[in-house]
Amino acid sequence: MILWYLKMLIIIGPLNGNADTLFIDAVEFTTNFLFPLLPCNNSTANIKELDDFVDQYPNPAKYFVSYKSSKIIKEIVIYNKIGQVNSRFNVNDKEYEVSLSKFRKGIYYVLIKLDNSSTVTKKLLVF
Repeated sequence: MILWYLKMLIIIGPLNGNADTLFIDAVEFTTNFLFPLLPCNNSTANIKELDDFVDQYPNPAKYFVSYKSSKIIKEIVIYNKIGQVNSRFNVNDKEYEVSLSKFRKGIYYVLIKLDNSSTVTKKLLVF
């Protein structure tokens, strides 16, 4: 019900008719990225096994984190815990290393886009 209401706010906009783009981005991030990670959404119905595996190591990390895949990684987007884009990397390779020197300690969400248009999500802990 809440998701329906939030989506209606995106379509119709708030009562004054001016949709706030930050609000729209936050709703899209929540529904498309965070909602599938919730424990209550762990049904195995209609889930097919994919070979779109991306290895992330080390995790937790302090200085750098590496990503490795059997498929080409097109892009890596790292979000902070409230859904704001912290960093975005255009990769176009099967391996990539991200320096964490400018990251604060905390939990980040990583969205990895592969060359076959699929996405993989990861959690990253920086200490």
